[in-house]
Amino acid sequence: MIEVLYIATDSYAEYRHFFFSTFKYFAPGRKKHITILSDGMEDCDGIILEDGTKVNVIKMFDLFYPCINMHKPYFIEQLHFDADYIFYFDADTAFRNVPGYDWDAMFKALDDGQVLISKHPIYALKDGEKFLDWKKEEWIANFCSSNMTEKDPSKQSYIKYDTYTYTISSFFAARNDIMGVLDRLIIKMTRNDLSRASGHHIPSFFDENYFNALTSDFENGTLNDGLYFSIKQYSQLYGMDDKTDAYPDSFIYQKGFPDYKVNRR
Repeated sequence: MIEVLYIATDSYAEYRHFFFSTFKYFAPGRKKHITILSDGMEDCDGIILEDGTKVNVIKMFDLFYPCINMHKPYFIEQLHFDADYIFYFDADTAFRNVPGYDWDAMFKALDDGQVLISKHPIYALKDGEKFLDWKKEEWIANFCSSNMTEKDPSKQSYIKYDTYTYTISSFFAARNDIMGVLDRLIIKMTRNDLSRASGHHIPSFFDENYFNALTSDFENGTLNDGLYFSIKQYSQLYGMDDKTDAYPDSFIYQKGFPDYKVNRR
């Protein structure tokens, strides 16, 4: 059983049509259930998608971006899903129809205890290729720069390395018990930073710093709480269907990324 957690508040709920209409391409033939956390979307509670997947909606208030991102591990930890695997997707996710996709290999990695986490979609660009106003290399340099990341080495979200693969928190997946280990670790990291002893520190650039602190350690040979990551190009930018062959692991794309200035208030 696969539990899919989907958070869609405020204007992000508009993307549910792309998510629902393409969901049939995700892990076809496997039993799935979708739990939506939203400040609306009551009309979606109890619906059955084309592939037979049931959707349930849990009402919450809109924490607004980026605060809501920091609560993902808390949501997963508190909901206690009765499932073999847990997949998290951001509201602006859509799925690709990739013929011959090796789902068995993905679930074998999950069974082996790996956490699936994607490189940022910008890595799907060719070297020198532009997206909006920046080249691929400029995007990566910006994401990994001190302007975007935690500067204080005493903080849990501090990244120790000058170069590393920037990963996104808009998609991640793990076996249920392994997801619990990941969630509790990130909760512990955030609590340490937000504690009185740490000066109630607000971490820079929300939850992705914590993911990158963990995945960059893993890339450099350090296991945090024994976590193993599968860091691949699972996600691509909207409109990059021609890159599917170049990145065979990619099965999702971020529909809303080009409109991020509109959708993040």
